[in-house]
Amino acid sequence: MAIVVCVALVVLACLEVFVMVQVAAAIGWLATIALMIVISIFGARLCKRQGLEIIRRVRAQVDARELPGNAVLDGLLVLVAGLLLVTPGFVTDAVGAALLVPPVRGAARGAGKAVIARRIALTTVYFRP
Repeated sequence: MAIVVCVALVVLACLEVFVMVQVAAAIGWLATIALMIVISIFGARLCKRQGLEIIRRVRAQVDARELPGNAVLDGLLVLVAGLLLVTPGFVTDAVGAALLVPPVRGAARGAGKAVIARRIALTTVYFRP
């Protein structure tokens, strides 16, 4: 598992560098750096706004004595989106921005629920008398 993660990170880094070089060749290095800074700032603000809205949803659901499962998963996905948006690179910015779109986040939430359900189903608990 650790090897897969390491290989994925190396591939992602190579892809990020390749895309940055291509963008810099098209618009220039200074414009590329400025664009990455603007995307990070805009992404952080958008994540903050969506995060505060999710906190309001969680509070409303807790006050109504409901389990805020979907809202908590949405909050986690917005956090991941924020981390991806402030990470330098266009590929991670694209994935982070996609996670801020509610239908994409809903699909990711569904996939996350499936992973969690599978992990719970694989867990066996033994009780000793």
